[in-house]
Amino acid sequence: SPKSFALEFEDQQITYEALNLRANQLANYLKTKGVGANVLVGICLERSVDMVVSILAVLKAGGAYVPMDPSYPQERLDFMLADTEAPVVITRESLGKHLVEHAAEIVFLDHDLSAIEEQPAENLQTYADAKDLAYVIYTSGSTGKPKGVKITHEGLVISNSARISFFKRPVKKFLLLSSFSFDSSVVGIFWSLTTGGCLLLVDERIQHDLKELNQVI
Repeated sequence: SPKSFALEFEDQQITYEALNLRANQLANYLKTKGVGANVLVGICLERSVDMVVSILAVLKAGGAYVPMDPSYPQERLDFMLADTEAPVVITRESLGKHLVEHAAEIVFLDHDLSAIEEQPAENLQTYADAKDLAYVIYTSGSTGKPKGVKITHEGLVISNSARISFFKRPVKKFLLLSSFSFDSSVVGIFWSLTTGGCLLLVDERIQHDLKELNQVI
């Protein structure tokens, strides 16, 4: 149902309808920045509602998202931007100050909010093909330099469909603890949202406090 909760984060509860409208507006804004099929878009955001909105917006615009955990060392973030040559990066002013030296155009969700909210909220017609990229996630680099692993829309759909088929029951609520720069995050985000479940996000501080985490669970 459009009125069902899709996301919970701290005191925020976001319905599927609201999530879709926000993602559509950001997607339309990204298209004005040239985002389309196989265009890589960096997302440098902490775990938040905006993080999920941005992922969906990039896909709706036809692009491929590159998760960039802001807690990563600056050297790693610089490497990812240089390696992907992503022309657009989504972030916030407090997080993106160290990214402006790159050639990418920076979309600041806070500073550019009024321009984003002026965009149409209707669903977009997306021209991405099954073989086009959906996201690029970098390996840890423990055996050398980190490597960007390219995943297509087809790959994402197949893995998600297989999971839905195997587990049978739709997800009611999924607690996402992994960084969105780690591939297991894809399981929680897309499995939950494609089966009508609610994705529960917690502040990174909570997941390092076993008593608080236990209370959340």
